[in-house]
Parts: sequence; C-alpha cells; structure tokens
Amino acid sequence: MKLKPVVASLVMLGLMAPAFAKSSMASQQAVIDQNAVTSPVCSEGWFNRITVGGLGSVVGLFGNHDPAGMYTDIGSSTDLYVNNVNLLVNANLSCWSKATVNLAYFGSPDYFTRMEDSGAGGAFSNKSGKLGALRRISHNVVADEAYVTIGNLAKYPFYAKIGKGYVPFGVYSNPYTPYQIMSPAQILAQTNAVSAVAGVTTDFGFYGSASAFRDSSVYPRGSSVGNIRNFSAQVGYYDHLDAFNVPNGHVNFALSYIKNLWGSQFFSPDRPGRHTWFENASTATNGASQIDPAAGLNLHADFAYKAFSMFADYTGALQSMATATSSKFWGANVNADYAFKTLDRDSHFGLGMQWSGNGKWFGVSAVTATVTDPSTVDFMRIIPKWRFVGEYGVNIFKNTDLNFVFAHGKSYDFVTAPVSRNSTLGLARLNFQF
Repeated sequence: MKLKPVVASLVMLGLMAPAFAKSSMASQQAVIDQNAVTSPVCSEGWFNRITVGGLGSVVGLFGNHDPAGMYTDIGSSTDLYVNNVNLLVNANLSCWSKATVNLAYFGSPDYFTRMEDSGAGGAFSNKSGKLGALRRISHNVVADEAYVTIGNLAKYPFYAKIGKGYVPFGVYSNPYTPYQIMSPAQILAQTNAVSAVAGVTTDFGFYGSASAFRDSSVYPRGSSVGNIRNFSAQVGYYDHLDAFNVPNGHVNFALSYIKNLWGSQFFSPDRPGRHTWFENASTATNGASQIDPAAGLNLHADFAYKAFSMFADYTGALQSMATATSSKFWGANVNADYAFKTLDRDSHFGLGMQWSGNGKWFGVSAVTATVTDPSTVDFMRIIPKWRFVGEYGVNIFKNTDLNFVFAHGKSYDFVTAPVSRNSTLGLARLNFQF
C-alpha cells in the first residue's frame, strides 16, 4: 500500500511506526482519511470546505474636541485612519463541526485613551494649562475570534461553541467595526473572551445559551485571574413573521445575564486603550477604593417590517460596582432605520438616542476635581449622559458602502465652567467587503 502524504510526513517525523500492525490498520486509516485533503467525512475536498472573506473600513472625522467625540476641554480636531480590516475564515471540519477564525487589524485611536495633564505648558497640556489629549493608535493585529462550533442544527437544535469569541451577553450592533459611536449599553455589555458556550435554537423561535469563561479583568482586586470565574446566560425569541406574510419582517427579544460586568471589553486589560483610572484607586478621595463584583442585566428588542426597522437595548449593573454612592452604572439606546433607493442605489437613514446613568462615580468626586487634576475623571470625558446620533448610508459600488454619521451629546457635570460639556462629531466611513 502506498503511503498518503500525511502518513509519510508522520513517519519522517518519527511520530508513527513505519510498519502498522494489521489489527490497527482500520482505525489508523480512519484518522488519516478524516484529516486528509479529500475527506469522506464531508465528501468534499478542502477547497470546497473553506470559505474566506473579509471586511474593513476607512474613517475620516471632525469634532469640536480633541480627541474627536470626547468631552475634553481643548479645541477641535480632525483625523483620518484605517479603522479596521478583518480576515474571516470558516472551515467545515465535518458535518458536525466548523472552525471560525477572525483576524483583525485595529487602526483607530484607542477608545479610551487616557487624558493627562502635566501642568501649564506641559507635554499633555496647551499653553493655557488646560487638559491635553494623548491620542494613541496601537496598530494591533489580533485573533479577535477563533472558535469551533459543534452541532448540526438541521438535525438537532443543540450546539456548543468553544474558543475565543463574543460571549452571548447582549445583542451587539456590528462589534467588528470600531468607532461606531457605540452606545453605553453596548460598551458595557460587549464581552470577548475564551469561553465554552452551550446553546439551543428551535424552529418555533426560542433560543438560549449559557457560557463560562475566564475574563481578563483584574477586578475584584486580589482575585485570581487564572480561574473560570465569570458566567453568562441568554434566552430569547426570534420570529420571521411568516404567518403574517410580512416581507423582510421579524421580531426579536432577548434577555441576558452576566455574573460580573467587570469582564466586559470596556474594562478588560486585554482591550487596546482600556481605561486605567482605577489602577490607583487606593488614592481616590470618594471612598471608591474597593471594587466589587457586579452582576449585570441586558434587555434587547428589535423589529423589522418592510423598509422600516428599529432596535433598543438596556444594560445595567444589578449591584454596586464600587463602594461609592450610585455606582449601579447603566446605559440604554433606541434606534430607528428606514431603507430606500438613492439614484437606484440601496441606502438608509437612521436616528438614535443614547443615555447612561450613575456615571460620575468613577475616579474622585467631581466636587474635588479640577483642571489641574483631570485624570481622575476620565470616565466623564468618555461616556455621554445623553447623545443623539443620525446616519445616512448608501451603497456606492458592489460590496462598498459610504456612511455619514452625525453625533451630538452632553457630558456629566464638571466642576469647572461650563458645568457640563457638549460634544459634536461628524464622521464619514467607507465600508468594504471582500
């Protein structure tokens, strides 16, 4: 019998004996066939079992603060950058398993670049001594997702997913593209971790899942970061409204729970540009030096009917996230979208509102914060108390869309005048797929 290339390689590497016992021939051949270029498991060659694609975006923006979209106390800014490029690979390993890899490049400014001030004329301040901005771009290339899905939904409603990916807590609006003017509800919910997920999806619309993972958060302080210590669960209902003969219609409701909100990407030390204002929490003057595990709840609903669609989200802490007053941080949003034709091109127009609450508790109390001590109120310079968002998008070429976004929001109250700050942002984003 002539050895197949896989077998020959194993023999040369000394990983398999050059002569097989007759009793083991059948089992060895089964293993070889399953991993060979042509596999009887799927009756397809690898060329037909692997799909490769990708997406990306380039962004230009203008804002009345620097960095654009922040609630800093310095002048306007403009920027242009490659926002993201994602290479997506799916491989059907067998009729019961599929591997997914998402390699991502992030070239946008870090979401939560820390604001710093070294005094009047210092490295991070302007000549008047106001807060200066440190804009940082990490140019990270990461495996944003890499997991295996086990199951055959055509036969059974159950599945399992093991690996790195987005944990089913909340329903995300395009987590792959940064700088979406992401709402506080999604920022607080979006969680990416190496996890084990078990789920069910049914023909009558019900779906649910449970996951266990070791998030990268260092909170609560003194806890072991080497254990599986976070869990989430989600239940929902999705209906295409086929019984009502509604074109392009559906309803979707989801309820999610997470054991500890500190595991979200917003707080994760693995996330580029994560905030760092609590790393010296022992020096905080508002008694917020103790960070506690805090369970979280997410509610999601979306609806579509013909050319109209809308969705709403709420994410909130069920417990105090620190020993400070009103530390049950929450975020919410509601959005509506209408699709139509522009010069025979698919286009859409959307409007949205975003809110958050109990957002002043990060860092020192606003009563003691000053322009010369700004780094302790970073959170107030990032998260809006409310924000209005408008978007117009049009398909200009095949697999290429152009979006124009306008956002205007208000911050939490600062001590220095004005008491609150407004932030206005204009954004043009070219999205492409390949």
